This record gives sequence, C-alpha cells and structure tokens, in this order.
Amino acid sequence: MNNGEFITAAQSSVWIYAKTMPDCPHEYIIRGKTANDETYFAMFKTIEERADWGEYAGTQYQYLHPGDGYYYWKMTGDMSESIIINRAKEESEIRYKAETQMEGKP
Repeated sequence: MNNGEFITAAQSSVWIYAKTMPDCPHEYIIRGKTANDETYFAMFKTIEERADWGEYAGTQYQYLHPGDGYYYWKMTGDMSESIIINRAKEESEIRYKAETQMEGKP
C-alpha cells in the first residue's frame, strides 16, 4: 500500500477521539467496527513494513507519516492480536521521540 492508498484507507475509516486520554490527543480505529478487516489489515501491514521506529513513554512503536497531516501507529506487532490503530496530528503536543537511526525492531 503506497501513501495515497493508505490515506484513502484512513479516510474510509471512522476515527474515534480518545476522550479518556485528554493529555494525549489522538484518534483510533477498531478492527471490524470502525474499519473493516481488509482495510485494517492493509493499514497494519503498511505500518509494519514502512514506518519508522520511535519512542513514546518508554515504549517503542512504529510511526507512519503518509503525508496527510497525521502520523499513525499500531499498538502491537502481532496482527492476529491487533485491534487498534491510532493516529495523531503531526503538530500534536504528544510528539514521540523519533529514533530513525534504529535498524529493525528494538
């Protein structure tokens, strides 16, 4: 999935504001509820294959910047267990610490 396809998939999904985390403003989709399984798994795979590693609150995540003003991350590396993909605005206050020099998984 290229950036354009990823953005189209993101736009076709229903994003939910994470209201329980006001200090960390972001949105999420839920596999099978606000994004169909095919779209969700394609987005997950794209993040897995193309995203850069970064750190947030001491945990390593992969962050994808497709060029739509958001960055996206998944919560787990196991697609069979994954149910949530998150996104936040690029200018968000919750910016992670990018570790773009990292090779592979931490």
